[in-house]
Amino acid sequence: MAAEVCEELGPATEPRTVTAGRRPVMEIAGVDSELIDWSATRREQIDAGLKGITDQYVSKHGRLPDGRARHGLAWWAAQDTRPEKKTPRPLEQLLAWWRVSALLWFGHRMVDGMLERAGQPVR
Repeated sequence: MAAEVCEELGPATEPRTVTAGRRPVMEIAGVDSELIDWSATRREQIDAGLKGITDQYVSKHGRLPDGRARHGLAWWAAQDTRPEKKTPRPLEQLLAWWRVSALLWFGHRMVDGMLERAGQPVR
């Protein structure tokens, strides 16, 4: 998806380390990590679920999970914490909500600056 966004809009990507010792993830260059973290609430839900599942694993097996088991537990945590699908909303409505929410949290300077760096018109 990032490749398609970059191809359509023109921004560059850069690697970002999310978890030390793990491979980096590709992010759109110039987007502040605070903004990324603000919009990544799903990750927090999965991490909270993963902690409980990992504790159960350790109780059952008497050891921490290896890499393959961690991957499976993370998938399980993602499934267990997945919210019900919401009724789809029009893209324009979603874009307006995301913009207002980001402006309230970060202010015009950061949001408009990011849009300008991405080559998009500021609304």
